[in-house]
Amino acid sequence: MIRINLLPVKRRKKPIPVPPFIGALVVILFCTAIGLAYTSSYLNKKIKSYTVQRQNNQKKIAELDKQIREVQNYEANNKAFEEKKNIIERLQQTQNAPVRLMVEMVSRVTGGVWLDSLEENNWLIKISGKGFSNAEIVTFVDSLKGSEYFSNVVLVETKKINIEDVPVYSFKIMMHMKV
Repeated sequence: MIRINLLPVKRRKKPIPVPPFIGALVVILFCTAIGLAYTSSYLNKKIKSYTVQRQNNQKKIAELDKQIREVQNYEANNKAFEEKKNIIERLQQTQNAPVRLMVEMVSRVTGGVWLDSLEENNWLIKISGKGFSNAEIVTFVDSLKGSEYFSNVVLVETKKINIEDVPVYSFKIMMHMKV
């Protein structure tokens, strides 16, 4: 028996052929997406490594800053120490100066001269005294000029005065003490 189908037959439509440029475009887009993903991953890794390197460098900088401060403190302490040492050395050099001054004065004063005052300020010595004659005062001044501890010995003034009706000469001398 023959069968006849009277129902309308659904015909399939022929698929529309895909143009070749769309396939190429899909491939290019896929490759671009993969390239972008790889580039993004690569750049993120680089950023992380630079971040770690930056943090390490900041730690090193902090350590070096600490060392710089220590060096500066050392230099400041060393400078203060040197200043104190120099002061102590100067004091040691000059601690015998007053004794030396008195010994020199005692050894240089002659029999007819006596001292009323002796002042010292920054190694400038001012002497005032009296003597029985100008000759004895000049001898005293010449004796001071011959000392290796004094320089620039100058007889500033002499004047005749009377003490209890005895004529004497008052004098003033200025000189520098060698340190």
